[in-house]
Amino acid sequence: MYLSQLELLCEVVRVKSFSKAAKLLNLGEFFLRNQIAAVENYYGVQIFERGTGEVILTEIGEEVVRHAREIIKMHNALEKKIDSYQEAENNRIIIGASHTVSNYVLPCILWNFQEKYPLTRVDMQVHHSRTVLSLLKKGKIHLAVVEEDAVIEDMDKYVIYPVSDDELLVIAPYELPWIGKDSISWEELSKAALIVPCEGSGIRKVFENTLNSKGIALNQLVVKKEVDSMNALKMAVEAGAGLSICTRIAVGKEIHTRRLHPLRIEGEAIKFHYVLIYRDDSVLNSAGKRFIRMLMDSGSPPSCRLSGSHKEIF
Repeated sequence: MYLSQLELLCEVVRVKSFSKAAKLLNLGEFFLRNQIAAVENYYGVQIFERGTGEVILTEIGEEVVRHAREIIKMHNALEKKIDSYQEAENNRIIIGASHTVSNYVLPCILWNFQEKYPLTRVDMQVHHSRTVLSLLKKGKIHLAVVEEDAVIEDMDKYVIYPVSDDELLVIAPYELPWIGKDSISWEELSKAALIVPCEGSGIRKVFENTLNSKGIALNQLVVKKEVDSMNALKMAVEAGAGLSICTRIAVGKEIHTRRLHPLRIEGEAIKFHYVLIYRDDSVLNSAGKRFIRMLMDSGSPPSCRLSGSHKEIF
């Protein structure tokens, strides 16, 4: 039995005539009677009195029609609810980002996006880059923005687009013997106590790739501690617990206020990209497509702008 058959039944009862209902619905009367008969056969009851020449409901027929109207009403309410949900989902975007990206790369573009599209809901999921990519592959997020070096090999079905540049630095406390130096040798680095991001971090992956290119493994260095957040890492270095690695964008304030001192590895300029990754533009909702367009048009690094004048404020 189909919902449409219940709707036909209710229409016959409403106009109290098979012929009139058939005409209003632009259906053949024979077809209409067969549809009502199908409802009777399904429930095993007689809905209309026979032999009266009029549309008169039996006692059980009245119950069938009453429940049919309730079913149709519930179905219509459900359709409205689904339409509302789909409209909301089409106006929602879930972005996965690494800790560095969420704190230093995306805030301005998110500000601009929410200012331009105030009705769009933006949900952020912040994890290590490896976890973010796993969520993207499982379809738990629409877009990912992570360090390029964190991208795993089996990403052939994904679009990968560079959105911002950065540089990896060694950071030291703002004190002797580091003040006045602008670089550190590989030999000095190999002997220094190091604080590094936890495994799974995109920044750590950039550093490990650089080490590997020199034939050095991370476990050959003096790693004293692994930390789970960039703020904890910077605080540990500032307190004199050791040296560490950090992105220029993440340590800019501490360099400016002379709390930390940046060092390049001698002879190296460790540049890398932050990249936007999504599976396929065809499966993105309209909110996701709008965000991608704005991110691609925002420049590197994405800048905060005032509405109207579009004056840069950072």
